[in-house]
Amino acid sequence: MCDDGMWENIFIERGHRVIIEVHNTESRPEPPMSETFVTVTDYPCATHDRPAESLNQRYVSRGMGANGKEIFQGEQFGEWWIFFDHNCGGDDSHDPAWYLTTTHPDFGALENLGGNIGGCENTLQVRESEGTRFEVEQYMCDDGGWENDFIERGHRVIIEVHNTESRPEPPMGETFVTVSDYPCATHGRPAESLNQRYVSRGMGANGKAIFQGEQYGDWWIFFDDNCGGDNSHDPAWYLTITPPDFAALENLGGNTEGSCTNTMQVRESEGTRFEVEQYMCDDGMWENGFRERGHKVIIEVHNIEPRVALCPRELFSEWLRRDLGESCTSLFISALAQEHRDVCDCLRGIPEDAALELFGSECYFSESSDRSFMQRWRDCQY
Repeated sequence: MCDDGMWENIFIERGHRVIIEVHNTESRPEPPMSETFVTVTDYPCATHDRPAESLNQRYVSRGMGANGKEIFQGEQFGEWWIFFDHNCGGDDSHDPAWYLTTTHPDFGALENLGGNIGGCENTLQVRESEGTRFEVEQYMCDDGGWENDFIERGHRVIIEVHNTESRPEPPMGETFVTVSDYPCATHGRPAESLNQRYVSRGMGANGKAIFQGEQYGDWWIFFDDNCGGDNSHDPAWYLTITPPDFAALENLGGNTEGSCTNTMQVRESEGTRFEVEQYMCDDGMWENGFRERGHKVIIEVHNIEPRVALCPRELFSEWLRRDLGESCTSLFISALAQEHRDVCDCLRGIPEDAALELFGSECYFSESSDRSFMQRWRDCQY
């Protein structure tokens, strides 16, 4: 249709055609989250009631937001976050930018990740989308707000994006932890903030996975051989609000003078379900009324079997176009029809170089298959 002539326009009369094409492209794999981190340096002042040194730190990736951008959290001072927001505040009053803020982001939000209403809590913004080093001239201080003395003197805050070679790690997401029946507020947080799922954020230098609360990200679970740094606490899994140092071998929370911030410990190393009798409440601390009544908190470790990569139907169709013989044609047609046939009649006749080309992806015939096509080819050679 055209505005001029509607459905009986002159272009149709001349035989003009509009071209519609459907394109299937190979998806580009996202780089591993561990490969990128951000540093903030030279922040000169206290802001949002936090000291300057709390902003000047490394910010590590905590995963991908629903908006397709990575979300970063302060490694040492976890109350600080860096994330991209198309519409901070939700009223189009702020430009799309990367925001440095104390507001915990909603990983599932497409915009206004901080859930702000009528405002956009932040202390610094980076609007540029290209580059790895940014000198930021606008930032907030508790003393002077956005018109502070440091800005007037031309002081700039440095933001740098670093890409490092990732170390191979076990697949994340296969293991998660749940906490249930925590009965009380603790460390100034309500009980419901602890009763949640904790997902793996990677492997610590001590060889143990580190877990973070999925809904309430200020809670962490990690193993520490020497919490407090003075051997006053037994090796255990700790539930705590202290963000861990992934690179530390022990005392991951960086506690000093023997202190070990935590609300609960699990000392057992074997098993998947633990009933914990020792835990802290704001009311009563470690000798609270719930413990006196025998109430137990439940910790469970869940292992999800990774789903096998199935050979897509398009791949079988591609194999059918190859001249591999009648037995192979029958096999690949049976796969498209989700039937089961003996495979060796086909696979024995395929040379190794062709097998690698055809089956090198190690995909599986079906969910019930116990081996990939490539492994079946190997087995059929004997």
